[in-house]
Amino acid sequence: MTSLNRRVLRLSVTLVAASFLVWFTVATPGLLRAQTPEPKGICAKLSSMTSNTELNMQNRLNNIEGKRTALNQKRSDRQTDKVNERAEKKIVGDAKLAAKAEALYAVAATDVQTAAVATFVTQVDAAVAARVTAVNTAIAVWHNEGDRARDSRIALSDSLIATQTAAVWSAYAESEVSCNGGVVSKIVGPTHKAAIAASKDQLSADIAAVLPMEVVMAPFKVSLKSATDDAHKSFTDALQAATDNLTTALGVEASDAESMAVATES
Repeated sequence: MTSLNRRVLRLSVTLVAASFLVWFTVATPGLLRAQTPEPKGICAKLSSMTSNTELNMQNRLNNIEGKRTALNQKRSDRQTDKVNERAEKKIVGDAKLAAKAEALYAVAATDVQTAAVATFVTQVDAAVAARVTAVNTAIAVWHNEGDRARDSRIALSDSLIATQTAAVWSAYAESEVSCNGGVVSKIVGPTHKAAIAASKDQLSADIAAVLPMEVVMAPFKVSLKSATDDAHKSFTDALQAATDNLTTALGVEASDAESMAVATES
C-alpha cells in the first residue's frame, strides 16, 4: 500500500469515527428517554393521583349543587303554577257568584227578600274566604315541612360527603407516609385501593339508610289532605245553611238557590 493510500485510509477512518461520535452525542439522550420506562406503582403516581382526585371531588360537588339548583327551580315553578291556577279558579268562581247573585236579586220581590239575598251573598263570600284561608294555611304548613325536611337532608348529605372526603384524604396521607418510608408500591397500592373502596362503600351504606323523601313527608301529606277535606266540609255546611235560609226567605225551590251555591264550588 502506498503512502498516499495509507493517508487516504486514515482520513476516511477519522471522518467515520467523527460522524459516529456526533450521531451518538445527539441521539443518545433520545434513546435513553425512549428506553426509560414510565413511572409505575402508586408511589410514583401519587402526586398525579392526588390532583385527579381533587378535580373529581370538585366536579362531584358542582354536579350536586347543579342538581339542587335545578330541583329548587322546578319546585318553585310548580308552586307558582299552583298559586296561579287557584287564583284563576277563584276569578271564575267570583264571576259565577256575581252572575247568580244578580239572578237572585231579580227574583226577590220584596225588601225582605232582597235583604235575604244580600245576607246569602255575604254568607257565601265569608264561606269562600274561610275555605281559601284554611286551604292556603294547610298548603303553607305542607311547604314549610317540606322545606325543613329538605334542609335536613341537604345538611346530612353534606356531612356524609365530607366524611367520605376526609376518609379519602386520610388514605392518601397514609400512602404518602408509607411511600416516603420506603414501603414498596406493591404493598402500598392494594392498601390504598382498599381504603378508597371502603370509604365509597360506607358512603353508599349511609345514603341507603336515609329515609326517602316520600316516607318523611307521608305524615304531612295526610295532614294536608285532612285539613283541606275539613275546609271543604266546613264550606259545604256553611253553604247549605245559607241556601236553606235563602230558600225559605224567597219561597223558591231549593234547587234554584242551590244553583248559586254550585257556582262557589269552582
